[in-house]
Amino acid sequence: MSKNKYCILAETNGGENETWYYFIKYNENKNALKHLKSQLDTIKDMVIIDIEEIQTSVFTLDLENLVNEKTAKEMTKININSFTYHRKFDGILNSIHLRLHKIKKEDDDDDEDINIKKLIKLHEKLGMGQIEDYISKEDINSDISDNEFNSSYSDETDYDSDYKEEVELPTTDVL
Repeated sequence: MSKNKYCILAETNGGENETWYYFIKYNENKNALKHLKSQLDTIKDMVIIDIEEIQTSVFTLDLENLVNEKTAKEMTKININSFTYHRKFDGILNSIHLRLHKIKKEDDDDDEDINIKKLIKLHEKLGMGQIEDYISKEDINSDISDNEFNSSYSDETDYDSDYKEEVELPTTDVL
């Protein structure tokens, strides 16, 4: 039995209205993960922004409640999202430098403005599954094809029409 443990980086995206779990091998990536967490913790309020063409994802990284390899693999097979599956990575995580500390407060900025700028920067670096740019060895579900996944969400059936029936109403007065 594998002794590998996986932490969970969760990305919640407002535009897709979904949360995606990225299971990242913890054992060899402890330092890079702690560095990422310290940067994420500088963002005061992780709130989804969806204003005027600006869309963000928010991230949560749990380094305390690790899961085993079997659980991580099983979670990648759950089919509850329409954009992408949860993903598992077995490779080495490169150190991610978000450089959030370089975001400077301008004259008319308040703390909320700084927070929004950080969220936008975070989304530009990691949003929409871009964690894949920083880690190798994705454990891809070879038993789930793209066609199978896409077909489960692209059914053109109009569900209302399946349940509409012509009902004849009574014409006599009911006492």
